[in-house]
Amino acid sequence: MYKVLLVDDEVLIREAVRDNVHWSELGFRLMGTCRNGKEAVEAIRETPPDLLLTDIRMPHMDGIELTKYVYQNYPGIKVVVISGYDEFEYAKQAIRYKVIEYILKPISAYELSDTLTKIRQNLDYENQWLTSMKKIRGAYYNSRQILKREFLNHLILGQMMPQEIAKKMKEMDIRLSGNYFTVILIEAKDDTVFSRSSFQDNKDLALFAILNVAEEVLSQSGNGVVFQDKESRTVVILGADGPRELDFKSLEYCRHIKQNIDTFLKLDVVLGVGEFTEAITALDKAYLSAGNVLEYRFLSKAREIYFAKDFRNVRGEKNIDMKDWISRITLAVKKNDRDCIGRELSAFINDLQTSWVSKKVCTINVQNIMMALMNLMDEIQVRDGEIRYEMKRLQVAIYEDENLECVARHLEEACIKTGKALATEKDGYYQRQVMLAHDYIDKHYQNADISLNSICGYLAVSVSHFSYLFKHYTGVTFVEALTKKRIEKAKGMMENTSMKIYEVSESVGYENPQYFSSIFKKYTGKTPREYMRMVR
Repeated sequence: MYKVLLVDDEVLIREAVRDNVHWSELGFRLMGTCRNGKEAVEAIRETPPDLLLTDIRMPHMDGIELTKYVYQNYPGIKVVVISGYDEFEYAKQAIRYKVIEYILKPISAYELSDTLTKIRQNLDYENQWLTSMKKIRGAYYNSRQILKREFLNHLILGQMMPQEIAKKMKEMDIRLSGNYFTVILIEAKDDTVFSRSSFQDNKDLALFAILNVAEEVLSQSGNGVVFQDKESRTVVILGADGPRELDFKSLEYCRHIKQNIDTFLKLDVVLGVGEFTEAITALDKAYLSAGNVLEYRFLSKAREIYFAKDFRNVRGEKNIDMKDWISRITLAVKKNDRDCIGRELSAFINDLQTSWVSKKVCTINVQNIMMALMNLMDEIQVRDGEIRYEMKRLQVAIYEDENLECVARHLEEACIKTGKALATEKDGYYQRQVMLAHDYIDKHYQNADISLNSICGYLAVSVSHFSYLFKHYTGVTFVEALTKKRIEKAKGMMENTSMKIYEVSESVGYENPQYFSSIFKKYTGKTPREYMRMVR
């Protein structure tokens, strides 16, 4: 029976969950209930449960703080968060503390029972797995051949003197014969494969398990050696009498080890086979080419085994015109044209793939597109939380997804949502810009230096863009609106004060009285003097 601790500040919920769930039938024993996180901490310290069911909002110590405490002090305890719908955003904070399930209130006994069944199955599987892994754990801690690993790493990095190699291989009982040699590099498609597997976050143990399986497979074919490089990736050196034999042997070995890792470890790995060399002293070139060829896996999910020989005609990365791509993609987003967005992104991704750029370059280029989208939202002052969340998902995808096509799907979703938000917000934003311009005129019409450049600097927009917006929403140009404001103010001064013409001119932003007089007559049909005689 797995022990369960229930934490909720509502007595009715505690009693309902306690009395309506058939705990023993599901493989659990309810060891107790608590009213808040503080009581739960005391109960956990006394008897740690296998599973913690906790509410979010509670007095003294809430569910997030409790989850953090368990994560830091009792990592073996599984945690399920129970929260109200309006608390879900708050509850998502707990994801960093390895919460395994969220359940939204109101919760039914059937729903909770279904969740408990799944959790029990996972706990059973983990216990079985831990039992079966004892042998590997023992080997992991007791059979590290540090000196052998160090020598082999020096060998594949080209750091060994030729006369030392044969001597060291004999001392360490490394049997590697033949006229041709190659290096096979085995690594996970991405770091997320560890958390998705039974190893969970124990990456070191998973990497050692890969090494263990690689050694088992090699023991059946012989003439090779397996070890870990400086990055704990599994490295295999194979030897054969001729290139055809080595080619066949490499392919068969890769297929065999891929199948065994998939079957027994449930880990998704890729394998890179380096160039063939006729001398052990040149294994550094084979190792380098095996690592380089694995860089191409990010461009496509089609392969699992990569041979350096298949990429000999690749001439290296060509320059990607990101300025042009950013312009084309952002234009499609501004148009809010879903088909156009899809076409431009497909062409962009194809450009990356056919240019044979590395994952690092792909990452930088996708980030440039993402920054352009963020700038678009800032320009229109969009504060759409859903888009911000999509951007965060894209950021995670860039580093965690196994290939460019997966990243492209997140990028397209971000572009489509940004386009919709811009279409919704931009009309209101443009109207606000025009209102701010009118307000600016009201406050600064007396300033002779007011101009299109000054107001565009104030609004942080381009002159051409602002001129179009102002005319579109008001029917007049900015200069016409400013002049109208000044003439209306001048007329008021002439009607209600005894100011002289040059004083009125200066008060409304005209330093030259003659120029003021010509503008005034153009708009009113009378000179300032004639208007004064008429109204005074």
